[in-house]
Amino acid sequence: MIEQLPMEMAVFDTEARFQYVNERAVGDPAVREQLIGLTNEGYCRRHDLDVALGRRRDESIREVVETKSINRLRETDEGPRHYLRIHVPITDPDGTVRKVVGGGLDITERKERERDLRARQEKIEALYEATKQLLRAGSQEEVSDRIHWVLKEVFDYPFAHTGFLEDGLIVPERTEA
Repeated sequence: MIEQLPMEMAVFDTEARFQYVNERAVGDPAVREQLIGLTNEGYCRRHDLDVALGRRRDESIREVVETKSINRLRETDEGPRHYLRIHVPITDPDGTVRKVVGGGLDITERKERERDLRARQEKIEALYEATKQLLRAGSQEEVSDRIHWVLKEVFDYPFAHTGFLEDGLIVPERTEA
């Protein structure tokens, strides 16, 4: 049944040693077999991976054993992937933690959408502020300066000549690139 879950899953003992790992977490059956009995830190050492990452995961599992509460750990691996790790205690009827189930979700797309939304929101806020300032401008030169700022800072628009036309001339003249 665990193999059918749409996320990475593992079962740990109370010392943070792997007892089970599903195929979604580790695709290679030989590697899954090697994991059994190792901690995350031990696995990372054996395979020349980030030992600190393994240690953080093991600490999270041990914390769940101690506190008997769910622990969520957001981590970023080397590179552009983001994961949400969840560790849940499994207790017997007297409340003693016997196992910890760990799950992982790749949340990279969500993080990218959040970043894009923040960037979009920042542009909207900058445009709103620039519009307020444009409405308060007292001269053509001040309006032109603020338009230049909007084009350059908000829209990242490379401009050569912008301004008002007056008798066929740009006022004030701009030659920035």
